[in-house]
Amino acid sequence: MAAPAGMSRSNGEPLSGWPYVYQALLDIWTTPKGSRVERRDYGAGLTGLIDAPANEASVLRCLMAAVQAHKWQPWFVIQSLQIAAGGQDGTFNIIVSGLYYPNAAQGDFSVVETMQGIQVQI
Repeated sequence: MAAPAGMSRSNGEPLSGWPYVYQALLDIWTTPKGSRVERRDYGAGLTGLIDAPANEASVLRCLMAAVQAHKWQPWFVIQSLQIAAGGQDGTFNIIVSGLYYPNAAQGDFSVVETMQGIQVQI
């Protein structure tokens, strides 16, 4: 069965497997909700939280937005999220752990890889 595949957004070359899923997660997390014409509910809009006050409510909103990626990414199931750091430049780091199912698009969840400690800078 085929692993998820597409094109690298940085160089246009073919991309497949976990690198493709990782790229897709970044796209989902950084796309503002309502910004895609045919898919108004696509995205999580984490970038909309940049420069938000560093309080418990903002942290919770960030984690909730990140979890919404699962709707658009059947190959990865988030098991844990943690905000590692927030910088004065308005960026923040999220540490993600979860399960990667390379054959999920075909309905086959028998093959699974654990992905732990993946750092994502938004």
